[in-house]
This record gives sequence, structure tokens and C-alpha cells, in this order.
Amino acid sequence: MAATERARRENGRETRRRMLRAASELMAESGVAAVTLSAAAERAGITRRAAYHHFAGREDLLFELRRSLNEKLLKSVQGDHEFGEPRDLLLAMAEQDDSALRFHVYEMLNHGLRRSALFKSVVSQLTATQKAGKIKPEVDIEMFAVVAVSAAFFGATVAMTLAKTPKERHTIAERFSKELRQTIQRGCYL
Repeated sequence: MAATERARRENGRETRRRMLRAASELMAESGVAAVTLSAAAERAGITRRAAYHHFAGREDLLFELRRSLNEKLLKSVQGDHEFGEPRDLLLAMAEQDDSALRFHVYEMLNHGLRRSALFKSVVSQLTATQKAGKIKPEVDIEMFAVVAVSAAFFGATVAMTLAKTPKERHTIAERFSKELRQTIQRGCYL
């Protein structure tokens, strides 16, 4: 009985993952207006009934999509170590698929940079780095975060458009981040 229950729960988690992936793809292709439970269910290859079992409605699906994508990116940026530098953000973003990158850009454009969980995290981490004496005291941390996030989005976009494989994407992101780091160090870091 316990094995059957575990299998049922895992199937449910997989259905939710498929729905969120489908919603992410729909948003990346056609914007938030294209994301409906029916469209995501069709794309994911599940019934509308199953979709409504996992999500109360469209807003619930969108909320979970935002939460999961932000959580995934923040976890990949922060990991178990100190943020350190904007390079971590760039590499994390370059390793995501293009629908996730488009989603984050869409979120920032529609809700504002200051309301973005990603931006808030970068500001917080850079503030801590400045307090630790690793960033010059006169550096405007919020503007530094704007530059870091903008550069990371641009670098990840460049990596995604120039590379054919994940390995190439990582290599391009590394090259871009090296130049970004050198530029920032000359003007911001002690």
C-alpha cells in the first residue's frame, strides 16, 4: 500500500512539473496571455481534469510558475556558498533554458526590477559583500545590482543565441563573465 501511495505522489509531482514546463514554454513563445490551464494541459499531454486537480485556476498556475522559476534561479545562484560576484548569476542564467530566461525578463518588465525576487537577492548579497569590505563603500549597491543583473541577462542571452550545445553555452558564458568581472573589478572591487 505504501509503495502505491508513493508512486501516486510521484506521478502527481511529475504532472505538476510537466504543467509548469508547458506554461513556461507558452509564456516564452506568446506571453502571459497565452498561459491558460487548458493550453498548458494540452501542451503537457494531460487532461484538463488533471490540470484542475493540481491547480485551482490560471492564477494559481502562474503563481506557481513564478515561484518555481525564481526558486530555481536563486538556488542556482546562491547554492551553498556566498554570492561572491555577478558571474555566478550569469552562469546560472546561461545554464537555464531559453523559456526560463524569457520568463525572468518578462517578469522584470511587467512587475518592475525592484519587485523581482532575483534583484532583491542580488542587492542583499552585494550589500553583505560591501559590509564585509570587499566592495568600495562609495559604490551605489542598487545601481551595481542593476548593472550586474542587466549584464547577466545580456550575457545569458548572448550565450544562448551563439551556442548550439549546453557545453558551448557554458563556455561563452564563462568568456563573457571573465570580461564582465575584469570590468567590474577595475571600478568597484578593492
